[in-house]
Amino acid sequence: MINLIKNELIKIFYKKSTYIIFIILFFAVIFTNVLYKKELDEKGNIKSSSYDSSLLKSVKEELKNIDDNSVDNEYILLLRKKLMEYELYEKYGEYSWQGYFIKSNVRNLISEIIDNKYNESNTELLKKLESEYDNYIKKFEEDDWKYFVKEEINKKEEELNMTNSKFLKEIILSEIDMLKYRLDNNISYESSYLNTAIEDYLKYYYSVKYMEYNYILEKDIKDNKLYEYYDNLSKMNINKYILDNKIDSNKMNDTRGILVNLFTEYELFIVLIIVIFSANILSSEFNKGTIKKLLLTPYTKTQIILSKYITCLIMIIFIVLITIIMQLISGGIIFSFSSLDIPVIVYNFNINMIEEYNIFYYLLITVLAKMPMFIIIMTLVFFISTLTLSNALSIIFGIIIYFISPIVMNLTTKLVKYLIFIHWDFTQYLFGMIPKNSYADIYTSIIMCFLYFSIFLYITNLIFNKKDIKNM
Repeated sequence: MINLIKNELIKIFYKKSTYIIFIILFFAVIFTNVLYKKELDEKGNIKSSSYDSSLLKSVKEELKNIDDNSVDNEYILLLRKKLMEYELYEKYGEYSWQGYFIKSNVRNLISEIIDNKYNESNTELLKKLESEYDNYIKKFEEDDWKYFVKEEINKKEEELNMTNSKFLKEIILSEIDMLKYRLDNNISYESSYLNTAIEDYLKYYYSVKYMEYNYILEKDIKDNKLYEYYDNLSKMNINKYILDNKIDSNKMNDTRGILVNLFTEYELFIVLIIVIFSANILSSEFNKGTIKKLLLTPYTKTQIILSKYITCLIMIIFIVLITIIMQLISGGIIFSFSSLDIPVIVYNFNINMIEEYNIFYYLLITVLAKMPMFIIIMTLVFFISTLTLSNALSIIFGIIIYFISPIVMNLTTKLVKYLIFIHWDFTQYLFGMIPKNSYADIYTSIIMCFLYFSIFLYITNLIFNKKDIKNM
């Protein structure tokens, strides 16, 4: 039996097509890393942002050459507004703290100023708007972002005194806490991981509180909303932990970040390679006629089919490991290896606490949780390959069942409970998380995966044993 498996592995790695497949995978990994490097800067900002210097130049040229008599006045006003806005972006940068206020406050202020300046306007209102604008520019020049934070705290405290809503009080108090956190820790609105963590914390805190007041406290929460609640609660706590401990664990455009999202980035490639190998390992023997020679060896049909199946299992492990190694090497070269020291932060619902994981231990956990899916897909493709002896049909079948899975996950009919698609991905249960589909639970998933695995492997062996190979 061991010799059969050894021979199967030799046959796989003797083929040129095997190396072509892994070379394609390697280029896919490199492309992913280069894309992250090219599209995102060191802080995680999208480099191809909404503004660049050419926009300012274009607007200036258009205003210079425009004929007021032939162009709609509203369009001219729009160009003037864009000119003022782009001049500020050119001076301060889109991702500076000033850029944040240009988007959130100054943009609307510019619009009001232009509308009042070039239309029939209220002179006193225009002076007030221009004075407010000048104050913004003065604070921008003085690099006094704390002025705006203090102003915001005063506004929030006024709102707090004016509301009787318990829900709004909690939201406003949280916003005030984060504003004070900015002051105490010298965190401006400039793009940084701590600024992002503050914004994300507030966003998820609002969602969590909204759902608690509108669904959970009323005991009227649907399954999809419960999953959303758990997901938001997890992200809220993770971002709070980042703020408390100053850990840049949300960064995705580095070696560690891509490894954390290994299956988000490469799952499709891994599945495709698994499907190709499991579809080809038996059908190729029939297509080439070598299956008859294999039957002349002192092994039973069951041993032959089992050796091929075990070889596919070994290849699953090899494919996942080689993907991790490729990502580690290419990510290390492109981004450096320094990010691997940063722990992975997760919220464990089993103990209602944050936990830190070493990146490689976290990878081990997620790989083990993904294995049932890879094994079931391989088993089903192996079954179709044995039944039809067609490479193409088996590969198409494997691809279809993989893409069906997320669609089935959103179905609410009870029949879904008996479909393997909602059960085979055990990452949905990690750290006490609940699955998206309420008909899935970890115990049912274990039973269903075992049943599908056993039944289809048994049927595959039965079909192979009954095939009249001598007359083929």
